Amino acid sequence: MTHRGAIPGRLPAAPKEYTQAWGNALVNQLERIHRLLSRPINVGYTITNVTEQRAFDADTITHAELSDVVGTLMGDMKDRGMLGD
Repeated sequence: MTHRGAIPGRLPAAPKEYTQAWGNALVNQLERIHRLLSRPINVGYTITNVTEQRAFDADTITHAELSDVVGTLMGDMKDRGMLGD
């Protein structure tokens, strides 16, 4: 079963002799993968009550601080069009 958004297929195996057809197949597959990974995630995340934070101490971070870092990261991703509104 293929999951929605799964990377389409595998890259072509390396041949004994490289041909233009093999190179074209490789480029086509890489372009399909790039298009898939470049699409924004349109699931409508709503982030509230976040204090912008981009650094933390991994040994002492609290849940609230980690939530702020994740919220900041998600906000940055939304600003760049990587996450839907």
